[in-house]
Amino acid sequence: MPAPLPPIEQSQEPVDVIPVLSRWVRGALVGMALGIVLVFGIARWLNPYENGQPRRMETHVQLGLPPCNFRILTGVPCPSCGMTTSFALLVRGDLENSLRANAVGTLLALFCLAVVPWSLICALR
Repeated sequence: MPAPLPPIEQSQEPVDVIPVLSRWVRGALVGMALGIVLVFGIARWLNPYENGQPRRMETHVQLGLPPCNFRILTGVPCPSCGMTTSFALLVRGDLENSLRANAVGTLLALFCLAVVPWSLICALR
């Protein structure tokens, strides 16, 4: 037989208070939103098309970054290959080619698009 539960104190009232975020949490939310907006700004600046055709990967080399070492060594694209291209295509509204470049990158970009207003609303409330 289990031990009896302790008696419930009737003097305690439920708390109906909405917790208030501290300044550093609000600042972190705003900083996160600004960082994501910066990423989308860079994606907008990049050109994900080559001769009118959408690229599948290596858009990041326009930023001065090297090509994917995994792809150079194995000849097979790594899981993150095409992620920058998918962001750049998505900000131009080319959802189909964004999914072809990297479907996970497209989902991540859509998630980030939802995080920006959420974090700003949370910071303001």
